[in-house]
Amino acid sequence: MSKLVLILVSLVAMLTVGLVQSPALAGEGDTTTYLRASLSSQTSRLKAEAAYSEVVSGEKIHQVYKVAIANARPGAVYNVTVDGALIGQVRAGTDGRGTLSVEKASTVARPAMYRAQVGSIVKTGDAAGKFVS
Repeated sequence: MSKLVLILVSLVAMLTVGLVQSPALAGEGDTTTYLRASLSSQTSRLKAEAAYSEVVSGEKIHQVYKVAIANARPGAVYNVTVDGALIGQVRAGTDGRGTLSVEKASTVARPAMYRAQVGSIVKTGDAAGKFVS
């Protein structure tokens, strides 16, 4: 396995654990959604992994987005969007890797962030992928 694949597998594992250990763990009657996406580029070596979770409890919603990039241009800053909605920015370190973590609690009627779903397209830089469950 290439070093990049090992790095991305490790990042996905960290992202998944971070989502599962989120402070808003679902209780009885709550609805929980976990999505993940592998992003790749047709024009560069940029690779990324993204994860989204939400817990809906009554009228409250707790959302978490996590993104990890690799093979990026050192120092580059990339927007992260889901279905065109800006989620945040991720900055590549000197090693070409970077992470973004955004967590918000709000109401279902007025969610603080875009609510991703299966098939939503996540993009960062020139890399893109679809969320799957």
